Amino acid sequence: MHIIKYIIIITVCFCMVLFLYQTDFRSVFGTLSVVGFRTLLVFPLTAFAYYLGTLSWQVLLADGSKKINTFRLFFIRQVGETVGLFNPTSIVGGDLTKVYYLQKYQISERSAVNSVVSARMTMILSQILLATIALIWLLYQTGETDWMTNTRPALYILLFLLCTVQIGLFYWIYRPYDATPSLVQEAAATSRIDRFKNKMLLTLSDLKTTVRADRKAFFLSYSLALMHWVVGSLEFFLILSFLGIDIAIMQAVLMDMGVILIKSVGAFIPGQIGVEEFGNKVVLAAIGVQSGVIWLSISLLRRFRQLVWALIGCIAYFFFSKQIKPPYAVHE
Repeated sequence: MHIIKYIIIITVCFCMVLFLYQTDFRSVFGTLSVVGFRTLLVFPLTAFAYYLGTLSWQVLLADGSKKINTFRLFFIRQVGETVGLFNPTSIVGGDLTKVYYLQKYQISERSAVNSVVSARMTMILSQILLATIALIWLLYQTGETDWMTNTRPALYILLFLLCTVQIGLFYWIYRPYDATPSLVQEAAATSRIDRFKNKMLLTLSDLKTTVRADRKAFFLSYSLALMHWVVGSLEFFLILSFLGIDIAIMQAVLMDMGVILIKSVGAFIPGQIGVEEFGNKVVLAAIGVQSGVIWLSISLLRRFRQLVWALIGCIAYFFFSKQIKPPYAVHE
């Protein structure tokens, strides 16, 4: 399995180097100079998106939300997202880091894990819903092009899968019976795998309990997560407008959802180096933008934003950790 990962990483890096070798960087820098300092407007936009993501998480902390304010939770979230970005364990390592720091504020491990898992679930559900809406818009509101003609059957299949997953996840949350391990089963679990399995089942059971006990909090978190994705997707809309390309907001949403979907495939690659750039190229082609200069300019601007927030996450990491290393490394 590790060999396959290394082969994929090497292949992606080789393709990136080959493409960059053939790129006219003078045109790229000329395009970036047109944007200038306007690119700084991306940061308050993404900060607001991250703030909405923090609120989506905070409402699921229940009584624990009284022990930590939104400001600190915002930066704990940034630390977790930064760890998830550069750690091979991806969101698993990032979420474990969030749990670790929540416990420093006298929030129990079970409550911390439950809030993180629940927040992740609302993010996934809202993302699937938004992708479904954007895909329906693409299928029925855009004109017929060669790209649409060739990909329409695949898009209908994708739409069916998104709807199926969305319905399946909600059914799983609300189905009446759980496979929760009993105390006897937990005591009898001697192997590391059995203990891990029981802990995961217990966590998932807690998630269902939380949703059923406070549906208002769950759907508030769900709504805030949906807003988080919408605001975050406006980055594409903003950057493309700076480059003189007009697109609809729904196109920007669809582009962002497409990149996130492609990035999830290469989640094990630290920073999704090359994978995110490939995603940018695919979604730009989907709206009819074939220019390599535009693609590279957008990729550089998005990476610049990502690196600045990662730096903020690193600063927050050292501030919160106080020389205590969080257990984010997960060994396979």
